[in-house]
Amino acid sequence: MAKPIRSRSKSSGQLGPLAISNREMAIIHDMSRVARPARAIKHFWLNTKVAICAGLAPFGLLQAFAFWIPLILFLSFAFGEAENPWVKLFSSSAKLESVWRTLSIAAQVTIICAALAYIYVGALLSSRPFWRKILLLVVIVPFFTSTVVRTYGWIILLGPAGPVNAALRSLFGADAGIDFIYNRSGVLIGMVHVLLPVFVLPLYAVASQIPGNLNRAARAMGANKVVAWMAIDGRLSAPGAAAGAALVFIQALGFFVTPAILGGVGDTMIAQFIDRDMRNTVDLGGAAALSLTLVAAVAVCVIAFRIFYPLEALFVRTSSDVKTSPHASRRSSSTPPAILHNIERSWIDLTSVMAFLPWTLFARASAFVIGAYFLMPLLVVIPVSLTGDEFLQFPPESYDGHWFTSVLTDADWRLAIGNSLLLGALSVAISLAVAGPLAFILVRAKMPQSVRGLMIGIVLLPGIVPTIVLSVGVYVWFLNVKAVSSLTALALVHAALGLPFAVLVLTSALRDLDPRLEQAARNLGAGVVQTLVLITLPLLLGPLVAGGLLSFLTSWDELLIARAVTNFDTVTMPVKLWTGANEEISPALAVVSVVSMTVTLIATGVLSTLTRRDKQRDDRQ
Repeated sequence: MAKPIRSRSKSSGQLGPLAISNREMAIIHDMSRVARPARAIKHFWLNTKVAICAGLAPFGLLQAFAFWIPLILFLSFAFGEAENPWVKLFSSSAKLESVWRTLSIAAQVTIICAALAYIYVGALLSSRPFWRKILLLVVIVPFFTSTVVRTYGWIILLGPAGPVNAALRSLFGADAGIDFIYNRSGVLIGMVHVLLPVFVLPLYAVASQIPGNLNRAARAMGANKVVAWMAIDGRLSAPGAAAGAALVFIQALGFFVTPAILGGVGDTMIAQFIDRDMRNTVDLGGAAALSLTLVAAVAVCVIAFRIFYPLEALFVRTSSDVKTSPHASRRSSSTPPAILHNIERSWIDLTSVMAFLPWTLFARASAFVIGAYFLMPLLVVIPVSLTGDEFLQFPPESYDGHWFTSVLTDADWRLAIGNSLLLGALSVAISLAVAGPLAFILVRAKMPQSVRGLMIGIVLLPGIVPTIVLSVGVYVWFLNVKAVSSLTALALVHAALGLPFAVLVLTSALRDLDPRLEQAARNLGAGVVQTLVLITLPLLLGPLVAGGLLSFLTSWDELLIARAVTNFDTVTMPVKLWTGANEEISPALAVVSVVSMTVTLIATGVLSTLTRRDKQRDDRQ
């Protein structure tokens, strides 16, 4: 109902009635606060504890169902068995050797990835914009491609009849073939290929932000090229290298697919023993004890990384002030000055010689080789998928593409591909529904920085704990709740695995979203829901699609959990591909690999388009 208020006429100076509606009164009331500090607008729907709890509830329920309950339930078998599983573990020389072997292989893979990543990032930074985009695409496409597909590609490439051994025999004679697979070399080649992008991307993200004038200033002050790089670029890129090394080492500890396919008997890692305890001997206690050992190793890596680099700094802005020790500038050494002088003189002479080497040319040439290494396993499956032969060989003797018709009309393969697409769609819907409120709370809710960092760490946990451990836990949990072979239940687990990617993208976008746009809508009379639907969500459409695509690719590639809880009717494409790669390697697997790569390329293209569009919008602003 309109409320009459008194208004003074400009002509007569007398007061007269003026009818103003309740909505207009609300708009005037909101506009009267424009000059005040925007204290509540930024957090307009997070101003109560009830709203925060309501936003956290979906996340808590999802992670409890898909992560915490399965993990705790499974690991409890390490302490609840009548026969102590730890006694069996420490009395088994084969399992103890697998622990040290896993640590050794993970360390080797990390060192190789570090060396190759620094070379590749150096080529990225020294390349022109066009070639930089090409080199980044060469990294990103394999990063989002199925591990089973890539491993299958290495079988074709490195097998006895593959192109690598064929080239060696043509160059050095009929007896020049080398056994690249089913041994340690195959494990290292395959694992480095899968994990190298994990090192390159964080290293490049940090190194690309280093101002170029710092290196030039060091050179102007007399430092040679090598010393300037070590003093400036090497030190400032250390957080990216630390993040890459931690991620590679942690993921390598729980690796299963590549060692199982490309490795030999002497390269059995922890994840394979866990799988054997579950599938062959059904020894839950032994599997749980070994899994707890693996989780403990991962926890030590996470804690060590957290000491040197705050985890929350990857997601939210923190103070850039670096506290140094008051004694940091004091040089205390018992080494005689003459010896120190000789060491410094030798170091200067060595780096002066190294500075004359063509490092830029070396980096670019090496980047070409590394790029070929990235793409070869993916490209080799394309001609194999088009072969007219009835068995696998490379290069094919004839081409007709009949394997595409055979696979795409096969009911089993169509069922597996359809299940994977449905599972991916369900996991995307669930992960975005949970990630949206959670991202708003992480960015806009008032909380201590330590609490924010703890919440971020909890969000990341499903991506840190080895999937082989979680797969056994989910299997045991699903048996208890009779959810085995349920695609809906599996979609909840896949949503929990894809949630960190969606939250990462949305928190980054929300952090950069100008709150004055929402403030203007509120001042013009829009309600909370109207502002969210008409202003906030349209501005976040690109990040929402990007987060959904990342969640979809996570579900599309997931093997171990699906392998544990699916049956013939709910089998997914990675599971069927894995079964085929272990039972009978045929060109049909190459066809499915091409289908998987096509889906990945489409998703990667959409991600690239969204990223480019957001960058252009930021540049215009």
